[in-house]
Amino acid sequence: MKQAITVRIDPELLAVARAHAKQENRTLTNFLETALKERIGLSRPSQASKRQPASRRVGRSGLKES
Repeated sequence: MKQAITVRIDPELLAVARAHAKQENRTLTNFLETALKERIGLSRPSQASKRQPASRRVGRSGLKES
């Protein structure tokens, strides 16, 4: 059974993640879960993200690096 969690995230990063999720016709939860699985190596990239992992797509959005 999946577990709900609470995380704090930069508002700008959240906006970018939401935009990417919408572009891929995914829920924000699914987008974030897929990106996390890809990043830690629990799954191979999905068809939509074979061109570039979700974590890279978000990183190249022009978001300010901290």
